[in-house]
Amino acid sequence: ISKTKFLAFGDSITYGRCGPKPNECPPYTVRLEELLRARYTFQNFALTTRGVPGEWAPMGEDRLQGELNTFNPEVLLLMEGTNDINNGASNIPEALESLEDMIDLARSRGITVFLATIAPIAPGGPNSATIPLVVPFNNQIRSLAAQKGAPLVDVYTALAADIPRYYVGDDLHPTGEGLRVIGETFYAAVRTALD
Repeated sequence: ISKTKFLAFGDSITYGRCGPKPNECPPYTVRLEELLRARYTFQNFALTTRGVPGEWAPMGEDRLQGELNTFNPEVLLLMEGTNDINNGASNIPEALESLEDMIDLARSRGITVFLATIAPIAPGGPNSATIPLVVPFNNQIRSLAAQKGAPLVDVYTALAADIPRYYVGDDLHPTGEGLRVIGETFYAAVRTALD
């Protein structure tokens, strides 16, 4: 594979929060690294996970340059926006602008950016009012990925296939199994783009 140094960047889902507080699981990058090492046995991989619980996309934009300076990745795995839309539709334009700025910053340094759709929000929980915003926001993420030529990682579709299985007791944070599925979804995109 052409690149081996990855930085996963995002909010609590990237961090490894799974299900009801205070649960933490191995972040999705653990599964991604397992799959990369199993497939590319003669290469060494460095995967750094830098998810910040509660982060909005503009907050991520503020900290991204420092993380890039510290870890100097070849690949940025970017998944942000859940917290922005969960605090109202009015935050969507700024969230998308921050995602675009983060893509531009990384690419100006020669970094390949994989842009992920945000995960579903399970029905019946305290964040149900946000559910109608998820698909339109993800459609804008898809458009942004296409506009920027960034490989899309469709986390939403992967988890929406079986929400009762991947969400238990928490409508925002997938289970540990859900995080593994996110890792597998990133792996498929990485192989398609970089193999």
